[in-house]
Amino acid sequence: MLSRRTLLASAAAAAARPPTARAQTAAVPGSSESATPVTILQLQRRTIEVNGKSASVLGIRQADGTSGIITEVGKPFRVRVENSIDQPSLIHWHGLTPPWQQDGVPGISGPPIPAGGSAEYDFPLRFGGTFWMHSHQGLQEQSLMLAPLIIHDERDRAGEQEVVLMLNDFSFTPPEESSQV
Repeated sequence: MLSRRTLLASAAAAAARPPTARAQTAAVPGSSESATPVTILQLQRRTIEVNGKSASVLGIRQADGTSGIITEVGKPFRVRVENSIDQPSLIHWHGLTPPWQQDGVPGISGPPIPAGGSAEYDFPLRFGGTFWMHSHQGLQEQSLMLAPLIIHDERDRAGEQEVVLMLNDFSFTPPEESSQV
């Protein structure tokens, strides 16, 4: 069980980390340099340490290791998701209102992104808020295939430090085994 002291120590450690970086961008192939850049998100396997023990989990990261995206209302949501894991995946933009074909629900809005494949997303951001992105493919979300999705708008206060803290359950037991209990 997580004690209050452990939770507060973890929150303090998270607050001491540098703020999450802005979206990394790259030019869209075949477009002019003045075109709106695309943010590249990589679906990847990564290792975390919990109580001194290593665990292999999934993640959604930019090339520099930044988790998720921070952007602004009015900017186009232009994202390329590159699947670097060994299984199909698809990312749902929780809280956003994309065209239904870009909503990230396998079998409904489109097929999963195959291992080694990629998918492009492009839609307007009409409102701000604190959201998240996560996989709807199998039990990938339970293996931490998720990340923050922050969209700033006129309600934000300039000069205030942001700290993004995502809390999740974790178990060393693979989700496929846990779900059979």
